[in-house]
Amino acid sequence: MSADAIQRVIGAAMMATAWLAATLLCAAAQAPSSWDMCNNEGKAYPPDIVIYGCTAVISAGGSNPQNLAVAFNNRGLAFRAKGEVARALADYDEAVRLDPGYAGVFNNRGVTLHDRGDLDRAFADYDEAIRLDPKNATAFTNRGIAYRDKGDLDRAIADYNEAIRLDPRHATAFTNRGNAYREMGDLDRAAADYSEAIVLDPMNAVAFNNRGAAYLIKGDLDHALVYYSEAIRLDPRYGRPRPRGCGLRGGDPDQSQIRQRLHQPRRCLSG
Repeated sequence: MSADAIQRVIGAAMMATAWLAATLLCAAAQAPSSWDMCNNEGKAYPPDIVIYGCTAVISAGGSNPQNLAVAFNNRGLAFRAKGEVARALADYDEAVRLDPGYAGVFNNRGVTLHDRGDLDRAFADYDEAIRLDPKNATAFTNRGIAYRDKGDLDRAIADYNEAIRLDPRHATAFTNRGNAYREMGDLDRAAADYSEAIVLDPMNAVAFNNRGAAYLIKGDLDHALVYYSEAIRLDPRYGRPRPRGCGLRGGDPDQSQIRQRLHQPRRCLSG
């Protein structure tokens, strides 16, 4: 092989090596950090990846207590998403210990306790979240749902009203206030709230479903079908078989059966 040919081979090899090194460096630069995975901006990562990232942050130590509290809170959210309630609560407890002024973690622990049916402790956490952050519309909404579950619709509506005052675009507050009005028999105000929730969040399957139920209760089967169909399109779980007598055909459905078509209130978590 001539000297020129050897030099060309060497040059090509060096270029390939440089390209590979640049590619690896680029990939390393684009790889998410542990904090990126733990913070999960835009909900880009599944719970297992969030848990991995937060665990790495926690294991590394060295962060100030407030940052570690965020890592424990976020890992708790991921554990809850996986249905691992005990581990979620343990992480929330540690976040509270590290940062007793962290309103969001009180809200999140309240939601998880609420899920377990422990309303007294859930109320205590919602109250503390609101005390720490009186402008926390999410905590007001969740406490309203707790009052609704306790059967105190007046106080539930008062909390939903405050949530909407603080955040007029809080679709979940409108949905849940609509549920409370419906339970009080005020179908017109319930329908208005469901409609507003749909305007604010056109992907809100709960609001479409419950708006359909309000039409059904009023005997407007055509509009009920339209809203139920959209709820099913957005969330196929709404297409599950309904109780007998709760269909859109075959006579007037029984009111108690209609209520079974209404979705349970929606609780909100804090990131």
